[in-house]
Amino acid sequence: MKVVLVEDHQNLREVLTEILIDEGFEVISLESAEDLDDEPDTHSADTFILDVNLPDESGFSLAQRLKASRPDIYVIIISARTQTKDKVTGYLSGADVYLTKPVDPPELITLLRVRESKNNPQSDSLCLDLKKQELFNEEQSVTLTRLETQVLSALAKADRNFLEHWQLMEHFGAPEADMGIATLQMRISRLRKKIQKIIPQDELISSERGLGYRLAFPIKII
Repeated sequence: MKVVLVEDHQNLREVLTEILIDEGFEVISLESAEDLDDEPDTHSADTFILDVNLPDESGFSLAQRLKASRPDIYVIIISARTQTKDKVTGYLSGADVYLTKPVDPPELITLLRVRESKNNPQSDSLCLDLKKQELFNEEQSVTLTRLETQVLSALAKADRNFLEHWQLMEHFGAPEADMGIATLQMRISRLRKKIQKIIPQDELISSERGLGYRLAFPIKII
């Protein structure tokens, strides 16, 4: 799961980042709201940890802005402000959880694990049979084409489950000059629809704007 941490206190940011990475999360660590707006990799993240007292924009305002554009994201606000009125402001701004500083790492990790399990309730049992060209879990299955099987396998095996556009085009059997982005998008869309028959979620294969695509759930290759 990809987590975006926005915290201007360098030491705290570095400590939390290290803890999250050690727990197996992919972390984008940023200092300000401006940095978040300028970082393209945040578009595929579904979990944001926001400090309130940022140098350029309040964490409350940032949470509200993020939720307005993407209501499905998970927002954790962390703050030294402990008064009830501040917590109320945080929740009204769109926070799913309001944690007071100093943040308790086990509590934070537990919140993220619960979020992760809700996002991927069946992911542990999801398998891709290369020979049968079949994606399945304990309850259902879907048949893929040879090229779809090849692409899904490549994404599952790739570093950070990410492949650039040209790499995906090659796995679909055509060089970049012959296929084009529009055709790639159409083929990825078809693959998403097949996967959604097993896991009915959006963004199963998330788009990294202008770069490529990322697989948002684990697959066991057999």
